[in-house]
Order: sequence, then structure tokens, then C-alpha cells
Amino acid sequence: MVRDHSCVRTPTGTPTTNPRSTATGRLILGLLAIAASGFDSGAARAVAPRLLRRLPDDATLRHLETAGLAPLLHWALGDEAARLPADRQEALLAGTLSARARHRALELTTGEVIEISHALDAPVALLKGMSIAQRHYPSPHLRPMGDVDVLVSPRDRPRLQRALRQRGFMAMAGDWRGAAHAAPLCHPHRDAWVEVHDALFPADAVPLRAAPFTAESVAAHLVPFSFAGLQAWRLSDELALVHTACAWVRDLSTHAMHPSFVIPLLDAACLAGQSRDPVDWRVIDALTENETAAASLYLLLCFLERHGLAGPAKAALPRIAARQRRVRSVETAILLTMLDRWLIDGRPSPIGRRTCFVWATLLERDAAIGKLAGLPWKVLFPPDVGDRFSARHIVRLGKALAAVTNGRRPD
Repeated sequence: MVRDHSCVRTPTGTPTTNPRSTATGRLILGLLAIAASGFDSGAARAVAPRLLRRLPDDATLRHLETAGLAPLLHWALGDEAARLPADRQEALLAGTLSARARHRALELTTGEVIEISHALDAPVALLKGMSIAQRHYPSPHLRPMGDVDVLVSPRDRPRLQRALRQRGFMAMAGDWRGAAHAAPLCHPHRDAWVEVHDALFPADAVPLRAAPFTAESVAAHLVPFSFAGLQAWRLSDELALVHTACAWVRDLSTHAMHPSFVIPLLDAACLAGQSRDPVDWRVIDALTENETAAASLYLLLCFLERHGLAGPAKAALPRIAARQRRVRSVETAILLTMLDRWLIDGRPSPIGRRTCFVWATLLERDAAIGKLAGLPWKVLFPPDVGDRFSARHIVRLGKALAAVTNGRRPD
């Protein structure tokens, strides 16, 4: 029997431009289209008038602000922003100015970390936001980020962490054993946080500690990177794309769906769709021999393809699909529908924070029918609730059902 690995555009054949999408959804998909063009200014000018076909209301702007996308929207709109009411223009401008100041603090802090690493002869690689923002976004502050992530060897992590503490960085309290990074450090004079990694994923993410995410595999995919005139390293675009997909799927499987989960989609759309320096899909093939990596990248690219944004990645989808057995057509249809409704359109989820249990269950390596049969149980009696079989929990379920019935978001 041939397994169905077809990438579902929509479960009901809905066209890419869904007229039922919310204003939030249309704006986010427009920003994703611009990202898939490599943030081409011509593409932005072409898309901008469509972004304001309907003026965004306050709820839409709040959703975009929560996601950190207000500055990017402001840039994408260009002169079209003048069509917005004055108060919304001011809100977007304020978000842009705040993002510039915040990013400048992170850039200065990154430079200090690199200088300290040079003094220690402990090379660092920039991860995630800072690396992608500098190379791919039209202006680095348009890529939202909350901290700076750097990667060093396991041998150098304690040395760099200690040197930063001696420089006045303050460590966040907590037990960080088994984490991919040491205790986050806050700059003594700026509200800028740094996480010093010695791995891309924590110890409990066992499938993601194997190739291509072992120290040896990562080292083979590091490339030189100049940051503000300082020599550093970064992940190759191929490994960055696979890492982005795996981290995104892991977050969706362990946390409630949050508007900020749009950011990895922007990064991936840019990395996969760029024409200036395209990724090598033969390298991607080798990096996705890991089944978890293949399933994660497949799901992310299926989302982009569903909206006509996969670009050159479309041709690689069948090969990536064939390397995994976790995500097939049924799981793909359900997960992509969840993304469209609750992440992109910004609609309230009727199951609240329990979205992560749906993701974790559907990504298990099991037959689809078995996963579907177990979903109601895990949603109603989530494994992270200690008293899930008690009368108190039954009362909570009743209140949640009442909230959904009355159109409110459940707790």
C-alpha cells in the first residue's frame, strides 16, 4: 500500500486567497508573501495596497503587536500607511521606533559578547534572530527577537558564561541542567538578554540531539559571519532552515499557540524562497535523514505551499515526505487548519492552551486512526494537570465548555 504524502493545500479545496480569512489573516499572509520574495521592495509595493483592502481594526493591530509584527507591517505599507487613521499610524510608528531602540541594545550586547569570546579564543556562532535579521531582513529591527542566542562548544560554554558574569551580566535564577543553554544573562546596563548555547536543542529532545544537530554535524555547517566588523560564525542557510522548522514544531507541541509563532514562518519563507543566494536542496536532503527533522520541515513547507509561498521548496516536498512517517495527509490537514484559524487568522482557540497536546499527539509515530482516537482524551484530561481525574477537574471542564458556548476564550 502506498502511503499518501500529498501536501494538502486545504482540507476542503479552499483557494489560496480565502475570502473567509480575517483581516488579521490577510495581513499576515501578505507579510509572508513579502518574506517569500526575499523582502523585495517591489513585491512590498505590489502587496501593500492589498494589505489595506480593509483597514485593520484595533484587535488586528493588537494581534500583530503581540506577534512583534507591527514594525514589519509599517515598513511593508510604505506610503500606503497614510491611509490609516492618525491614531493607528502613530501606533505603528511608535512600534517601529521602539523596535529600533530594542534592536540597537541587542546589537551592542552581541558585539560585546563577540569581543569577549575573542579574548577567550572561544568562537561563537550567532543563532536564530540576530543572524537571520542581519542577512535577510530589509532592516534588522524588523525581525522581532527577545534576546541574543549564541552557540559555543561545550568546552567553552562555562568559560564564556563566567566571563560574562565577571563583566557584570546578571544570571536568571533557576535550574538549567539539561537545557540547551546556560542560565540567561542580562546586560548590566541594558535590558538585553543573552543565552549561551552549547547545543541547538535541550537534552530531553532526544531525536533532535542526533544528526544533523550533533556538535560535529553543526560544526560542519558553520560559515564565517562578519557582525559589525567582528568575526563570528552562523549556521548555513540550509541548517538554519531545518533548525527553524524543528524549533517551531517543538514549540507548537509544548506551548499554547501564540501569535509570535508566526515569526519562524517569516524566517522560513525568506530562507526557502530567496533567489539572491538560494539554499541547496541537496544539502537539505542530507540534513533531513533525521525523521523528526524531515517531519518538521515537511509540515512547515506544506503550510507555505498551501498558500502558494513555497517557491523552489515545492519540488523538494515529495523527497522530504518520503523520509518520515509521522505526518501524513490526515495529520497535515488538521494541523494546517489549526494554523490557519488560530495562528494566522487570530481566532480564539476553543481548546485554549491544549493546542499543544493536539500537536504532540498528531506528530507521534503511530497510525492516524490511533492518534485521532486518543485526541479527545488528551484534550479533556491533559497530562500536565495533576488532578485531571478529579471532580474539581470535571467542574473546570464544565466552565470551559460554558465559556466556549458563550463565545469566550477558555482558560
